[in-house]
Amino acid sequence: MDKLRMLRPDSPGMYPAHTDSSLITVAPKSSAPGLEVKDLQTGEWFNVEDLLNDGEALLFVGDPLDYASGHRYPALMHRPAVCRGSSAASSMEHRISTPFFLYPRSDAVLAPGWLPRLVFEDLNGNVNKCRDRFPWKKHTCYYSDLVYSEQKDASP
Repeated sequence: MDKLRMLRPDSPGMYPAHTDSSLITVAPKSSAPGLEVKDLQTGEWFNVEDLLNDGEALLFVGDPLDYASGHRYPALMHRPAVCRGSSAASSMEHRISTPFFLYPRSDAVLAPGWLPRLVFEDLNGNVNKCRDRFPWKKHTCYYSDLVYSEQKDASP
């Protein structure tokens, strides 16, 4: 289970704003609300799970499909709430979230007509900060909150 990750934050709060490296993410409504998304039009953050009924899921686009579509289908900026636990002193509940990620093969080539070809493995690892250089991430305030995990640049 090398892909399982459990966050243990020091204090409740929000996980950094990010876009996913999956083609598509399916996020069933979690056990407690806490998935905030950034509205593409207004740039305001809102809790999307407040709009979901029990048994429903949110389906959203990640960076590979965003790139492959030439930004026709934008990656969703989001930030999940994280909490230390539930207690009388804490107003946050335990939150269990079980998203499903659909990934392309690591050697899949993303080749939109007007952008350079990019191998998924490079995008996934943000090699040479390739995700940071998507034209729409440089020229729009929608992605101003974006945080990627620290990655060392690959040698040319």
